[in-house]
Amino acid sequence: MALENTQPVASRHAVTGLILAGWTLLAAFLSVGMPPAVDLPVQAAQLETLAGLVRGEPLVAQVFEVRWTAGYGLVHWLFLPVALLANGAVAARLAWFVTLELYAVASVLLLRRLGRSEVSLLLVLPFAFGVSYWYGFLAELLARDLALLTLAAFCAELDRDRRLLRGLFVLGMLATWLAHLFVFCVLVAVLLAIVAAQGFRPRAVRLLLLGASGPALLSVPAVLAVGRRSGELRPFYDVYAHTPAWYFRYFRSEGVLSVALPLLLAAVCALLAWRRRRVEPREPIAALVALTLLFVVCPKSFYAAGEGFSLANLRLPSLMGLSAVMAADVNGLPRLLRAALCALCLASLAETAAFHHRVRTAVAGLPEVERPGRPDRHATLVLDVGALSGTGQPYLEHLGEWVTGRQGGVGHTLMADSPHFAVHYRAGEELPANLLAFTPAQLARLDEVFVLGGGTLPPLLAGFCERARMKAWRRFEPCGR
Repeated sequence: MALENTQPVASRHAVTGLILAGWTLLAAFLSVGMPPAVDLPVQAAQLETLAGLVRGEPLVAQVFEVRWTAGYGLVHWLFLPVALLANGAVAARLAWFVTLELYAVASVLLLRRLGRSEVSLLLVLPFAFGVSYWYGFLAELLARDLALLTLAAFCAELDRDRRLLRGLFVLGMLATWLAHLFVFCVLVAVLLAIVAAQGFRPRAVRLLLLGASGPALLSVPAVLAVGRRSGELRPFYDVYAHTPAWYFRYFRSEGVLSVALPLLLAAVCALLAWRRRRVEPREPIAALVALTLLFVVCPKSFYAAGEGFSLANLRLPSLMGLSAVMAADVNGLPRLLRAALCALCLASLAETAAFHHRVRTAVAGLPEVERPGRPDRHATLVLDVGALSGTGQPYLEHLGEWVTGRQGGVGHTLMADSPHFAVHYRAGEELPANLLAFTPAQLARLDEVFVLGGGTLPPLLAGFCERARMKAWRRFEPCGR
């Protein structure tokens, strides 16, 4: 049982509202411009290309086609109307903002159910910025939020036995499966741990089976396909990627506290939960144990016949930290320590905002060099990454796809060769992700090349002339046009 929160209800609501208002302002700031998220430009390009296919644009339809992927991509279909009304870049940024907002809302619901104080809400916010955030895994981030909301509905239904909550739980399970299969599997593991912590109560078991049966049936074709290719599956387990050292090495410039603070919060709260294990509810502790075991046994990547799922285990620590904070009532900590942790959380969130501003400044100028007019074929070349020295993440890898996200046309780094995305290349229309790997025929079809950095162009682009320049960006077009 959690410590009783003796603060007046009105006061608690006011503090929660203040934290959520501040978080909304931060989320809005993080969602404008070109956020430092590796794959977010890809999401924008995929959304705009999908919208172009829906509109029947000839150039887009000539190169791309739509494929339905089971267990992935709900976010693209949910925000497709926004792309149709505005463009893919607007849709991706709005979806980015929504995932941040839903994370806070779901956290409030779970913390309220556990009777936690408002301090816990502030402590869970830094865990929104895990590997999945910095890599821009938009589909997974939406699935994470849906999983948290589904978990809240599950716990509430067990307490109240209401048909509406049962329906929300079943709907949440299906939505999480549609959004991201990996997150759905993690959710099922957590739910199993909670049911086990409750002694496998028949009603809890029935509810879990009710929610999981639909996605399980829908997964049968995918499971059979994996079974046929099981001999090709190559899991890669990286011991180094299971240690804090990996995070300290590859996430340095995002903020001094970006790795250290989540580790500190998780350690302090996990220790507190262990010390109070006789009085704390068993469910959040069971969830923490389940997530920790998953992290330990999960490989870093899975590959089969050239297709794969990477950074698998690295997606779990942010969920582990979230569950650690929820596993213990931080009112059990000394007041001075609670105040210090809150101050560090605010400092960490400020660091995150500062890093976004730094990246935004370093890559400014792309919209200004874009040529208004009809969509065309364009490519991107990054010549200078010095502005982002100190970080181990390829934040600039797909940056040029913001052009596709805003204007449409045909880009080449929107991962249309990846089986899990909705937009795929048509046979014979595939383009290399690296401009330097283009064939002469592919180069000849380009209308524009966007170059980041002031270095000399490679000989491959000798036939292109500069048409516009703004800050770090230049636009080149074929000299004869």
